[in-house]
Amino acid sequence: MKFDLRVAKTEANYCDDLVNQAAYHIRRATIADEQLKSQQAEQEKERLALKQRQEKEEEEKRLKREQEAQELLQKRQTFLEKTKNLLNIGEAPMDEPAKKSKSRKKNYDIYSGGSGDEGADRSSSKPPKPRKSGGSGATGGSRREKEKRPAPAYRRMTKEEIDDLNSFIDDGDLYEG
Repeated sequence: MKFDLRVAKTEANYCDDLVNQAAYHIRRATIADEQLKSQQAEQEKERLALKQRQEKEEEEKRLKREQEAQELLQKRQTFLEKTKNLLNIGEAPMDEPAKKSKSRKKNYDIYSGGSGDEGADRSSSKPPKPRKSGGSGATGGSRREKEKRPAPAYRRMTKEEIDDLNSFIDDGDLYEG
């Protein structure tokens, strides 16, 4: 067998070119792989940083909500104490309306005059209210006379108590705006 030197030289050049191309492709692939790994590591760091930042923000919001709730509870307590103090201060004037109602009963005694049997019946109950002329029809009498409302279970606030309460509300201590 004979070897042709020119053909062998051409084949050797071709093989060298393939080896050089392979080295180039290997270098390019390793660079791309390194870039991909560094990009993934950077994204992972960003993801962790974002997650930590979100957790920190959520914690701050939770603490802020707790603090606001605590402040509202404290304001409510102070408001309740102030109104309780106002109500305690106003107990002394509560005797005055009772005196007025006693004087009414005395006025009823004036209206309840009459002969023997009628006076006995009326003395145990309130005397009838005088009716207005031109009443509301056959039954005669107003709607208020028909519907007896029970007395309220609370007392009216005095002018001083109302002024104190309004000044407290006007100060802006009750609401944050």
